[in-house]
Amino acid sequence: MHAKPPIPRVLKQCSSRRLGDPERYVARKLLMNPLHLFIVVLSIAVFLITCIWMVSVLFVKIIPNTRKRDGKWGINLRPVTCSECSKQLPPFRKPTSLKQGLWGGWSCPNCGAEVNKWGSVVHEDRAT
Repeated sequence: MHAKPPIPRVLKQCSSRRLGDPERYVARKLLMNPLHLFIVVLSIAVFLITCIWMVSVLFVKIIPNTRKRDGKWGINLRPVTCSECSKQLPPFRKPTSLKQGLWGGWSCPNCGAEVNKWGSVVHEDRAT
């Protein structure tokens, strides 16, 4: 025959108080801890604020830039041609700069022009 495992001391104390199921009492006691409640509420608030921020970025930055086919924040799924030599650029690219890696763009293999993700030539304005 299988022997029943011993009941922990905490559960014995709980069951002696006539509060019903001892496991439920311990779970209820842990959930009512003010620090746990604060952490749960804070986590939910941070999650909701992050979601609201992401949706606002989507509607304020990404969608308008995609429709205008201009700016850093848009998403371009169409093929791109170099505006200098009219050569179609490959869909998979190897970024030659950090800016190209972060925001998209190509260096044209035919003429060497730096083109953004929309196909416009990028002119670097650097102070010397």
